[in-house]
Amino acid sequence: MLELIDVNKCCNRQPYMVYQRVTIAGPKAYFMFPLDYGFWFFVRRFLVRWPEIDAAGAAFAPELRIEIMERAANHNQQQDAIPLRLFTTPASNGIQVNAGGLLTSAGPKFSKLINHVLPSRDNIEIVITGQNGTPFPALVDIAIVGYLVPDSKLAMWGG
Repeated sequence: MLELIDVNKCCNRQPYMVYQRVTIAGPKAYFMFPLDYGFWFFVRRFLVRWPEIDAAGAAFAPELRIEIMERAANHNQQQDAIPLRLFTTPASNGIQVNAGGLLTSAGPKFSKLINHVLPSRDNIEIVITGQNGTPFPALVDIAIVGYLVPDSKLAMWGG
C-alpha cells in the first residue's frame, strides 16, 4: 500500500546541483556521487553537454545513452539505456571541440522537467554508453539540478 506524501514536510527543501565532467575511456563511463545522509534528492533537470563534431570536423558523435541505477531501491527505473537527447538539455546540438580541446557552448533552448526521487543513503549512479570506436566523444559534462528534501522520519530530524 502506498503512503500519502505530506507536502508540508517538503517545506525545508534546498536547491542542490551536482556537476561532474565524465571521461569516456571505454564502452561504459560512470557518473557517481554520494547523497548526504538524511536527505532525499528530488531530481528536476539533467543538463548534459558533449561535443557533436571533433576539432578536425571529421568525426561526428554517436547517439549516447544513459542508464540511471538505483541501489537503495534495489531496482532500475528503466528496462534499457535510453538516448540522452530524449531528456536532457542542451544535448550535443551545435557543440564542437575547438583546437584547444575545449567544448564550445550552446545555450539551452528549452528544458525538460523530470520528477525523479533518489532515496536517502543512495548514490547517484549513472552509466553512459554509446561511444563510437574512434573514440569520440571523449568527455561529457553532466549537471543534475534538483532539491535536497529532509527525510523527516529519521531520528536526526526529530525535535
